Amino acid sequence: MARWPWVMTIVAPLIALTPPARDLFYSAFISSDRWMQDLMQLIYGAGVAIAILLGFIEWGIRVMLIRRRVRLAAVTGEHTTES
Repeated sequence: MARWPWVMTIVAPLIALTPPARDLFYSAFISSDRWMQDLMQLIYGAGVAIAILLGFIEWGIRVMLIRRRVRLAAVTGEHTTES
């Protein structure tokens, strides 16, 4: 099991390429209405922060699982090749 958060690495770009996400990006950075840009930049930033947070949570869970497997293997005397 790798420590890299593969699920978020795959899901985040797929969500970013959807038409609503592209419209949100347009509204946040290219729109002519200043109030709309401010509002959408806040929403866009929150979405990016949530995606990063979920990636860290996934990474933390993977690290805990790897450590648990290594500890269990040490107790039972099994050999493991995971890093």
